[in-house]
Amino acid sequence: MAGLTDQVVAVQGDFNSQDIANTLWAFAMLGLQPSEALVVGLTVQAVAVRCNFKPQDIANTLWAFAKLGLQASELLLGDLTSRSVVLIDTLNPQDIHKMLWAFETTGLKPSEALSAGLTAQAVWGNFNPQGIANTLVDCSARPKSR
Repeated sequence: MAGLTDQVVAVQGDFNSQDIANTLWAFAMLGLQPSEALVVGLTVQAVAVRCNFKPQDIANTLWAFAKLGLQASELLLGDLTSRSVVLIDTLNPQDIHKMLWAFETTGLKPSEALSAGLTAQAVWGNFNPQGIANTLVDCSARPKSR
């Protein structure tokens, strides 16, 4: 893993939003803590490509930070939140669920615009009653980590 991590650090300046999200997601799924150099580098690159993040990239990035117990920088969080507001109508139930879980787990609050958009999308968008119930139950059942 050390060799792979070193390689990621060496080429992270070439990463697009999906590369960033997938890398962080993989570390979280494997239960491996990424190095500080990797997290800082991917954060810098994420800010640089913030306008290219798609809904799944945002959801997976926020989810990975929360799952790994990492605090996203205020700049990155602000950029991903702003991008989410722009893309609010394209978020699917899984994206919304991951984002809400990430905010709940980290104890961070989404912006008012994002909170309103997520709520509206869950109620009027493509959530069915079962999806709404699953999200509410899952998010409320998780203990706060911070």
